[in-house]
Amino acid sequence: MWKKIKHYEEKIKEFELKYVMTYSEFEEKFHTINTIKVFEKEDDGMIWETEISLRNHYLEMIKKIVE
Repeated sequence: MWKKIKHYEEKIKEFELKYVMTYSEFEEKFHTINTIKVFEKEDDGMIWETEISLRNHYLEMIKKIVE
């Protein structure tokens, strides 16, 4: 499980570096980001959100195991 979490964290970091912001900031500033085409931003946003959800899912699984 830790390997999967690390994988998702690396993917999340790639998006943070690409956009120089967190996902929350990305959502807020989506329409003001003019350096990347709309379709690419939409795809990135969906993938980024999924990576965060999956990471959080595995972290929750570990939390339940530990408790």
